[in-house]
Amino acid sequence: MASLVLAGALAIAGCSGDDDSSTAGSTTSVRATTSSRASTTTIDAPTSSTVAPTTVGTSEPCPAPVSGSVAAQTSPLPSDVMVLDAIAVSTEGCTDTVRFDFHSGAAQPPGYRVEYQRGPFTQDGSGAPVAVAGNAFIVVRLEPASGFDFVTNREAYTGPDRIRVGSGAFATEVVRTGDFESVTTWVIGLRQQVPFSLQSSGAPDHRLTVTIG
Repeated sequence: MASLVLAGALAIAGCSGDDDSSTAGSTTSVRATTSSRASTTTIDAPTSSTVAPTTVGTSEPCPAPVSGSVAAQTSPLPSDVMVLDAIAVSTEGCTDTVRFDFHSGAAQPPGYRVEYQRGPFTQDGSGAPVAVAGNAFIVVRLEPASGFDFVTNREAYTGPDRIRVGSGAFATEVVRTGDFESVTTWVIGLRQQVPFSLQSSGAPDHRLTVTIG
């Protein structure tokens, strides 16, 4: 009789041990992300065209900038194709900056037309629809420009076509909608229409900077 009781106790203890092992073996994987006002970019498709305003501190949204313009801005076209090397998107306080870096044999600054346009947007060449998150959109048309370097026969711009701005003051994402026949087009999605300003430079930098805020 005593041996039967002992066997039963061991069986119960064995079942309890199985349950604990199953619980310890399950894991939850999470991806760490940053959310600072300094600069945050993730690459994801937009889930909505309506976005909430970014706030400063605890309750106040970023005020509309008092400098800049909402009018279209253009430049003369350079004599050589500008090759797009990189794009840098950053946020500092209530200011978003989108910088396009090029290289070129020409000394002139990049050629551009930057203006507000209403969506929807399509891919240059194919006409496929391209979604851009936001309520207002700055279209940056770079000409003549390409992300492909025909001199070295290689892709010069190897970054993403869609750059999500996680903690932008006004910007939501920056999306490439075309690189076709020496015209490269990017759309900057914003939460609202606000003035912007441009800075461009020729050799040796070859850079165009769009400042919002």
